[in-house]
Amino acid sequence: MKKLLLIVFTIALAYLTAYYTADEEQKREKGDFFNKIKFYITGELDTTNAREVFNLAYQYQTDFKYYDDAIELYDKVIELDSTYRLAYYNKSRCYLELKDTANAINSLNNLLKQKPTDNESLNFLGEIYFEKGALDKAEKYFKASAREFESVSVLHNLARLYFKKEDYQKALEYIKKALELEPKNLYLMETTRQIALKMNRNEEAEEIYKHIKEIDPSFYPDYEQMAVEAKNEGEYQKAVNYYTLAIQNEPSNKEYIDDRGWIYIDLQKYDSAYNDFNFLIQLDSTSYYYYFNRAYVLDYLDSINEAIRDYYLSLKYKDNYKYTYNNLGYEYDRLKDYKNAVKYYSKSIELDSTYTLALHNRGILYYNQKKYDKAITDLKQALVGSPNDTGIIYYLALCYDAQNEKAKALDYYNEYIRLKTEITDSTSYNNVIERIAELSNE
Repeated sequence: MKKLLLIVFTIALAYLTAYYTADEEQKREKGDFFNKIKFYITGELDTTNAREVFNLAYQYQTDFKYYDDAIELYDKVIELDSTYRLAYYNKSRCYLELKDTANAINSLNNLLKQKPTDNESLNFLGEIYFEKGALDKAEKYFKASAREFESVSVLHNLARLYFKKEDYQKALEYIKKALELEPKNLYLMETTRQIALKMNRNEEAEEIYKHIKEIDPSFYPDYEQMAVEAKNEGEYQKAVNYYTLAIQNEPSNKEYIDDRGWIYIDLQKYDSAYNDFNFLIQLDSTSYYYYFNRAYVLDYLDSINEAIRDYYLSLKYKDNYKYTYNNLGYEYDRLKDYKNAVKYYSKSIELDSTYTLALHNRGILYYNQKKYDKAITDLKQALVGSPNDTGIIYYLALCYDAQNEKAKALDYYNEYIRLKTEITDSTSYNNVIERIAELSNE
């Protein structure tokens, strides 16, 4: 007999060990088997005992996720004891896990027939209706629950509800009551921050944000880092989405707004980029950089005169920025105002004699004006800084070709073909091939 008991004990211990080291699916299987062993040793489940049946139902619900089986057992509990509150409540939760909202509500209503002032069930019903978007019904149950007992959960739910209804003043009243009960609750603080943002109290919102970060640095995801990683992987829309979330946390963070604006340019969403840069100017109207950025995107929007206006505003706050002078030259170039175009390209080059882009731009302008010697000087200087730039090489070939210096033209045309691995303009490429053939046969 002792030997038999030892064997049974060993088997039970083995299954207990296996159960607590198994994955979820294995737990279900082993748990079922363990229950059978348990019932075999201790006797069959007493199906007339509401508590025993409830315990098994709860195990099916929480340990094994057998929601259908748990519901059947909870029904058995209610059959044995119609006042067994937790059976109704837990059955409702099982229905929600099965996405059966109607029966979840029905189970809670049956419980409320037994106990109309059950605060937890009233609040739970409110939460179900809130998730369904039935805000008026949710409000009814949240308020009924609050009449019985103003818990943090109920007050928070009422705040969330009025936030959803855009009644921010009322939402604030409830969240303040909740904070009186739990002043260190970070989730309540976060809801307060969201309300402050909607009420355009950005400074207050940012103070709350900083306070939460001080208490728990991990409370908010690092959206800025996630945005940088997405951008580095070429996932620009995802980067924009992460920056948007970061900006929602810190609405006045100029760095985030600026970074998002430039990614909008990468996505060719120029109106969105303009809105970001325009907002930055509202935050800081003395920043040369923000005027420069807005001018840059205005060029993409073909608002040339507005771009010129912003570049001049940028120069007002920083008059030695070579990029502004180059870009001003480019805008005047687009307007065919070549006198001013040369003036501003030249000013950019005065500030940096090795600035490739300004040299390239002025060189092309000189070429178009048939000032080939000046063009060649600029383009060769530009080539020093960017020796594999096929655009510079192409215009050098054109300059020498126009001067009838065939050998030099041929050298640059061949170099252009050698370096041109990506053909974006097949017409220019084919023209160069034809011109090489013509010059080679002359």
